[in-house]
Amino acid sequence: MSNQRIIVIGGGIVGASVAYHLAKAGASVTLLDQRASVQGATGASFAWLNGSSGLAEPYVKLRLASMQAWRDLDQSLAGAFKIEWNGAVLWRNSTEETERVVAERQDWGYPLTLVDRKRLLELEPGLLEPPACAAYMAAEGSLLPVDATNVLLAAAAEAGVIIRHQTAVTGIDVTGGRIAAVQLAGERLAADQLVIAAGTETQAMAALAGAHAPMTSTPGVGFTCKPGPRLLNGVVITEAFELKQDAAGHFISVANFADDEPAPWAAAERAIRDELATIAQHLRGADKLEVAHHFLGYRPIPPDGYPMAGYAAEVDGLYIAAMHSGVTLAPIIGRYAVEEMLHGRPAEALSIYRPNRFA
Repeated sequence: MSNQRIIVIGGGIVGASVAYHLAKAGASVTLLDQRASVQGATGASFAWLNGSSGLAEPYVKLRLASMQAWRDLDQSLAGAFKIEWNGAVLWRNSTEETERVVAERQDWGYPLTLVDRKRLLELEPGLLEPPACAAYMAAEGSLLPVDATNVLLAAAAEAGVIIRHQTAVTGIDVTGGRIAAVQLAGERLAADQLVIAAGTETQAMAALAGAHAPMTSTPGVGFTCKPGPRLLNGVVITEAFELKQDAAGHFISVANFADDEPAPWAAAERAIRDELATIAQHLRGADKLEVAHHFLGYRPIPPDGYPMAGYAAEVDGLYIAAMHSGVTLAPIIGRYAVEEMLHGRPAEALSIYRPNRFA
């Protein structure tokens, strides 16, 4: 089935990865994005490549597999993603909770260790008032999500994907219970299969085909500070803040705010100010950070918080790929889409994440 005509709706990192992998496997792929390039949730992502934040063993293992998929994909594209595998440290508000996180994930086979304050300061000497212990994940890393998505889109185009930005889908044709075409303004694109990787628009797009793919969303703002001296070696994750520093010296973080704010941009700016104040209390020299730019986005989150990946039960040929952890999971979802859509081999690792669990 490698000659399948497949349309992918959504040009974020998940849609770009799925389109790239399908095209490399021989499918004829068109990617449609209603926005300009990388204007959705991907741009606001913190882009921490990890498995340690997973809250259940199968999900942690899926994320761990995708970290290896990132390494493989980066190698195949000659290091174009510029991933920084510098590790991460994480701690909770209490020693007991940090110890529980480490013990639980070690039982699940995840590579992390519990380090004391002395070792934590060796890893991150810029920390102020570090906790008594922390989790250390040497295998974790990060990337720049917009740059990474653009690399994937360029690779997809080279593989033959037709990419159309600022192209809104107005309808989805289903004939005999199977995907037949996608309707655009004044245009109809025939398709053998359709992938919806449209983030927060996933539910609305699926509804056009008569399928059920419920989504929730939470607002967040990613922000990048002007470059400065090296203060961090890897990613730092606490319940108060998340912070990393890229190779060029930019500090990168995310801030959250309530989703019922009447003025989201004003709320985002307040959240950034609060986040910077918190960071300054924990990192030496961080009181001098200045924001260079910020990006507001709404994270797509299925109702139970876990990925939605696989065929919709209601329509043959309709594949859903929507998740909050899109940056970490993008390459493994692309791989599995090839196995399932072109080779007809269901991926066991995705069996508990099917859209029909919300039926």
